[in-house]
Amino acid sequence: LLLDTPNLSKSVDFINDRSYCTHFSYSSTEIHNRVVELSKNYQRKHSFENNKDVISSLLSLIEATNSTLTFIVMPFTEFYRQHYDQNLKNETLAFIKSVTNSTNIFMTDLSAHQSFTPEDYYDADHLNFYGATKLCKIVRELGLEI
Repeated sequence: LLLDTPNLSKSVDFINDRSYCTHFSYSSTEIHNRVVELSKNYQRKHSFENNKDVISSLLSLIEATNSTLTFIVMPFTEFYRQHYDQNLKNETLAFIKSVTNSTNIFMTDLSAHQSFTPEDYYDADHLNFYGATKLCKIVRELGLEI
């Protein structure tokens, strides 16, 4: 999406315009509409390829500095997971898995972690304050630095 200026602008506007509440305030219709919008990104192969290039550059930096990187697949509501474009999900996860190793590049998939309840989400795919606090605790329990 980095090269897709109209979409980037739309995303920034969405972030800036929404309220920062911590209560459960979304509906299945809102989730469905959001999933449909995000799935359209799969049709923009140039965005996916650009994101892969950005990640490849990051991986080069990680290797050059002998650092560690863990990709964390964030938690989503069950409804969101059920309606998300499976091709997009599979292709993204396959790419991330293809760049992980057992030395310094890892992936942890928390997308269906059972600790999260609907009350932990701001919307279908973003945690609210309480969900983020829970996520930080889980990440620390996994032995990862934040």
